[in-house]
Amino acid sequence: MVKPRTVYSCRECGYKTYKWAGYCPSCKGDALVEEIALPAGKSSAPPGAGGDLTLLEEIPPLAEDRLLTGIGELDRVLGGGAVPGSVILVGGDPGIGKSTLLLQAALGFVSRGLPVIYVTGEESLAQLKMRATRLGLPARSLLVLADTEYSRIATRIAERQPRIVVIDSIQTVLKSELGTAPGSIIQIRDVTASLVQLAKSTEITLSAGRTPHA
Repeated sequence: MVKPRTVYSCRECGYKTYKWAGYCPSCKGDALVEEIALPAGKSSAPPGAGGDLTLLEEIPPLAEDRLLTGIGELDRVLGGGAVPGSVILVGGDPGIGKSTLLLQAALGFVSRGLPVIYVTGEESLAQLKMRATRLGLPARSLLVLADTEYSRIATRIAERQPRIVVIDSIQTVLKSELGTAPGSIIQIRDVTASLVQLAKSTEITLSAGRTPHA
């Protein structure tokens, strides 16, 4: 049985090495981050798992029922609203207003009668409520969850089956079984892939915030 090896990755450029260094030899960035490298060819998918072959002409057309946030400029950027099953990444520097925009969009969806789950990994529930109050946003029936463990988040989504899930932010969510720190390249890639698969299979619209280089 091949055991996982420790690998050191740069969170700036993705450079990897099996030896630790005080800085990245590639981009001269900050110290490398320790991660666990899965054995080559190792896959979490069971043998034979995957989609079936389908004739393109037999695929039913996607209904263009766009989901509106009520924020004119955001809906315009999204091509007239969010598409069911789509994944939207909101990126930007710290303090630029990602969390505020995500909260406003979530409450906009709720105001149109859409069930929404807002997952906060950076703020407590009390801080989230303070943000809404400070912005003068009405406390509508928005379901909120303060958690960072992917398995628990996925379980809550399966239980409530919302139309929209908002995650603030993607780099705070982790899978404990990977054995790496939140925000590491391995965590972000694996969590993102799982969330995309979840959104596509359930037609949930998923939006997440992310700070660059994190």
